[in-house]
Amino acid sequence: MKILQVVIQQMKIMKVAFDYDGVITANWNHYFQLAFDLYRSGHIVYVITAANRERADMISRKLDNLCFSYHQIIKRPQDFESTLKNIGEWKKQILKDNEVDLWFDNEIKVYEQAGVSFD
Repeated sequence: MKILQVVIQQMKIMKVAFDYDGVITANWNHYFQLAFDLYRSGHIVYVITAANRERADMISRKLDNLCFSYHQIIKRPQDFESTLKNIGEWKKQILKDNEVDLWFDNEIKVYEQAGVSFD
């Protein structure tokens, strides 16, 4: 992990986004440490969730209670129609609007199968 810390510290300031369900939840310790190292090194860390509003608020509290390092949690709009295509398009727009450099998500192939292109 020391090598990764050195690399992270010497990089330009990046904007990094982590999907919550299926990414952070799949390997909590790994992403907890990675987010901490990025945050401490001055990079911008986002957590993105397409969970409904009630669950997204619970996720925010959990991240805060466990001291997960992030700048902002991005939640889907409350009136959002939740389909794979819509979620993929929404995330694609979030990444673009926030000029995200690096994105961690476990559903990219599913979104592409639903017709969303991430080129």
